[in-house]
Amino acid sequence: MTRTFPIRGRALCLASLIAVGLVSEARAYTPDAFEAVAAVFTEADGRNQPCYAFFHVSKLRSQVASYCSYTSLRNRDLPQGWDDAISRAGVPLEPVGPWKRWDSSFLLEDEGRPFVRSYRIGEERVLFVLEDARREVRAVALVGDIPEEGEEGETSAEVREGPDAGGEEEAAEPAPSLDEALDAFFARLAGGSRSCDDFFETRRVPQGMQARCASTGLRARELPEALDAVISDLGEAWKATTPWENPRVELFDGKKGPVFYRRYSAGDGHALLVAEGKGKDARLAAFGSPGFDEPPPQGRSDENDAEAEEASITPPGRRVRVPLEYPWLGRLFELTGRVRVLMHLDETGAVTSVTVLNSSNPGFGFEQEAALCVGKWRYNPATRDDEPVPFDLEMLLTFRR
Repeated sequence: MTRTFPIRGRALCLASLIAVGLVSEARAYTPDAFEAVAAVFTEADGRNQPCYAFFHVSKLRSQVASYCSYTSLRNRDLPQGWDDAISRAGVPLEPVGPWKRWDSSFLLEDEGRPFVRSYRIGEERVLFVLEDARREVRAVALVGDIPEEGEEGETSAEVREGPDAGGEEEAAEPAPSLDEALDAFFARLAGGSRSCDDFFETRRVPQGMQARCASTGLRARELPEALDAVISDLGEAWKATTPWENPRVELFDGKKGPVFYRRYSAGDGHALLVAEGKGKDARLAAFGSPGFDEPPPQGRSDENDAEAEEASITPPGRRVRVPLEYPWLGRLFELTGRVRVLMHLDETGAVTSVTVLNSSNPGFGFEQEAALCVGKWRYNPATRDDEPVPFDLEMLLTFRR
């Protein structure tokens, strides 16, 4: 359970409430651990950073949430500088014991001896880990199942000791939905997603297609390996179905950095991740599609190959055909697509529902455009003994540039 967040947002929100007098003296507002950590990070001039860039978040217990930040502090400022930041934040963090030094580094690729101290706030526990990293202090706040002072495993309780850590084997959880898989990914990477309106013209995204975006705080040189690190911590919910591609295209408005994309099965659906890096702030978009079967076999499309379920049924005849529109993402990445759909026709020949059976390039908008297009087609109704009847019609549609 790992979450990063926009540091200043929650802290400034709390400060503004106090400033306008909405917090009464009779019943003072008590921030939760998340708000307290955000306020302290802000006072230390914190800059939000995904925790996987600091340490292996997969080693954390599920009961522990981690928040990470760079700071303006230097090693010589510790630990007094952090005490001063807590004091300026004005949050009710009560220390549990003195500051301690760990003998080994907590962060990746660093060899410092971090300062560690545990705090209480209400019923919650917070453990701050401060470690010098290349002339600036990195701060990690762990919130959750942290042992009391003096308990066994005190200085390593927040980290699993191996694959069997955690006691008895738990029953397997059901596979998450596509929404849940995307929520988990963006929570782990950037504290949540934002509207893609801030990044590119979302009217170009096909109707029915999910689009989520985020600023990651990653440097261009960290792509795509840093994204792999996040995905690996999400377990079986995310599985890559293609390798990373690095085309010469531009996805985001105003960005001109290297672009990487990769397809995944995510939860019960499919996801296309597209990252574009420029300087110190790589942007990411995820395009989600519902799940379906494996891609159709190679072959020529034949739109009139439907067979009647019964010999006595006369198949429908198409009378109104709306041409396919090439999806924006498919055109951007110069891809072709084949989509097999199942249409249900009523007694009038109208298309009442469309099911996407499979797609050769899921995530690029082909399946959404195919469903929208054939949903507008009209047919002369199928008949049995000269009487109109409902009919299911399967069709393979091909998008060619």
